[in-house]
Amino acid sequence: MANNLTARQVQTAKPKDKLYRLSDGGNLYFCIRPSNSRSWQFRYKRPGQDKITYLSFGTYPDLTLAEAREAR
Repeated sequence: MANNLTARQVQTAKPKDKLYRLSDGGNLYFCIRPSNSRSWQFRYKRPGQDKITYLSFGTYPDLTLAEAREAR
């Protein structure tokens, strides 16, 4: 599994008009909101459902890219 994000990309990501996510691969996403709040999310499907769910498990910079990868 390749890691797509760099610490520099995470640090310099700018907020946009709408929430957006940057993928690191392995269902790990870095979420940036218009308010510039940033969090790490894990994307998954619940058993028996087709709906995709995002589970937030830490905020940046409290949780670094390396720590988020390990927590994944």
